[in-house]
Amino acid sequence: MFSEGAVSLSQALVMTLEDQARWAISADVVADPVPFDALALIETGHLDSVDPDRVSVIR
Repeated sequence: MFSEGAVSLSQALVMTLEDQARWAISADVVADPVPFDALALIETGHLDSVDPDRVSVIR
């Protein structure tokens, strides 16, 4: 379990976001046909610089 104030990002959530992006592309809901990389949207450097032991993002 994480300590108080810990930051984490569930791998399941990342996969769900990417699945939704693929669905939106296949359903022609979005104009950009390139799926995004959810982890590329997250800048963990600032969090890591404060206390890397309290940050958990599977990269």
